[in-house]
Parts: sequence; structure tokens; C-alpha cells
Amino acid sequence: MNNQRWLIYALGGGYGHFTRALSLARAAKQVGQTVEILFNSKLAINLIEHHLRDVPNLHLTPISPELSKDQVARLINDRLLTQTNYRVLIVDTFLRGLGGELKYILPQLKVPKILVHRDLNPKYLSSFDSTRAVNLFDQILIPGESAHFDTHKLSYKTPPWLLCGPGEVLTSQEARQALRVPTEDKRSIVAFMGSGTQAEIAQSLEYAVAIETQFPQLNIRKLVLGHDAEHSVAWPALRVLTAIDLLICSGGYNTVHEARATKTPFLAFPQPRLYDQQAKRLDAHETVETFAEVIAACAHLEARQSRRNDVSLNYINGAEAAVSKIQEISL
Repeated sequence: MNNQRWLIYALGGGYGHFTRALSLARAAKQVGQTVEILFNSKLAINLIEHHLRDVPNLHLTPISPELSKDQVARLINDRLLTQTNYRVLIVDTFLRGLGGELKYILPQLKVPKILVHRDLNPKYLSSFDSTRAVNLFDQILIPGESAHFDTHKLSYKTPPWLLCGPGEVLTSQEARQALRVPTEDKRSIVAFMGSGTQAEIAQSLEYAVAIETQFPQLNIRKLVLGHDAEHSVAWPALRVLTAIDLLICSGGYNTVHEARATKTPFLAFPQPRLYDQQAKRLDAHETVETFAEVIAACAHLEARQSRRNDVSLNYINGAEAAVSKIQEISL
């Protein structure tokens, strides 16, 4: 297939939208497509500065998170209707756009329009005619989780979209080195993944310090995207999860599916979100509600003094299947 420019609308403020878009972009690059991502995530800005400079066939277009919805709508209107150098439009999550602007723009576009449709708070979908909005798209991709329009005639469900395939994930020993764990340090690793709001990141760091103080026989790692060098993630975090004996995190899409794909034991605090339903994503044995439950899990891990062995990873990256499906309608 000839090289095309795919434009991904990944606005939403959080890191999840950007990561999902980047997962799709990496898979699209493997088949020769050029991808541009429109995003407004503060955390992604830091990621770009340290890891994503000058990547061939990847164009990153940040939109200030400080702009009003009207200002964003004007920018999007200009990019989609005036700058028509793209051949596919992919919209992550928000059927009408972040501020409702897409309901006016999509009917005017002649390119294939793809919706990345996730499970959403029913209040959002009931606040407007979501059936009419979804019918403005030519294809609906559902990345690994059940969603409202599962049975729509245009829907196609894939496994979860991930930043790396199994062959890119480090072995346990390689991952320990990437996390700067000395070779002589044989302790089990408990990692605290901080993401989301600044308050949630601060809480994750506070928990990590408390566990580090109480359990000296455990090696504590603070994986906080967008933080200072001491706490920064060996990005992508998916590549180093094989070293983690216990991951403490929230219930966000990327972290949960990455942990499951790498068979990493984890406990998650489901966080309240306006649209995402984190508690629904988690199984009962993966969910914690109090710090006391984390303490108990760490005490059990310390008593066992065991480390993970290398495991065979054979997960399927759904982003690759999604790219194939998009190619079918973009010929």
C-alpha cells in the first residue's frame, strides 16, 4: 500500500488517549504509514521531550490543555477542514470531539473516519444522541474491552492496544538492569506506578516511601511518568514490567492491560474519572481500596522472599489488527 498520512484525534487531557494513539501509530509505521497525533496531555509533553524526538513518520501536534473548548474547536476545525493533507481520520473515545465540534466537522469530510470506541460512563452517552453520532463514522474499533456499541454493524473488536509486542519486552534480568537495580541486589521488587492527577501521583510516592520504610527486605521502585529523573519510568514501562514482583497502580486502561499481558502481579486502586470506569475494568482479586491491603500484600511478598522467573509472553497486540482493519477501508 502507498504511504498515507493518518491523523489521530487523541484529545482528552489524560495520558491514556495519547498512549493508545501512539500504540496505533507504532503499528501503522511498521506497514509504512505516516501518522500525526493531535493531543493535549501534559504528561505526553514530557514524554516527547525525553523519548520521542525526531521519530520518522511520526508527527506530534500538541494542543495546549489551557485552551477553552471553543478555542480547541476552532483549532480542530482548521486542522481537519483546511489542512487536508491526511487520508484517514481516527478519533479516540469522544464521538463528538472534546467539545462537541466533530458533529459539525465529520459530515463534511470525504476521508474514512474511524472511531476508537471504549467503555464509557453511560451518563456521557445518554447526554446526546450517541447513536446518531456513531453513525457519522465509517468504522468502529473496540480495543480489548466491551463497550456500548459492541454489536453495531461497523464494530470490530481487537485485543488491547499496547506499545510493544512480546519480542520487545525485556527479560527479567534485563529489566532489573533497566530499572538500575544492582546485580547483587536479589530482593523482590515492588513498583508504584504513579499517573493521573498530581494528587494521585503524590499519593503513589507517599505510599512508596511508607512501604520502603516498613519493608527493608523489598526493593521499592517509583515509576512516575513525567516526574524527576529519580522517579522517571524506563519508558515504555511495558518493557520492564517483567522485573516487577508486585505492581501497585491505578485502574487505567494502559497499566492494567500491560500488567496482564506481561503476567505481572498487580493491585490497583480504581480512581474516579468523568468518563472512564476503572472499577469495572478490574477483577476482584486485582482491586484494593485501602493502604492496609497493600501493606498485607507486601508483608506476604517479603515473607516469601521470591522473585519472578522469566515467563513466556505470547500476547497479541491489538494495535496491529486495528491497523490491518483500517487499511481495508483506506485503499
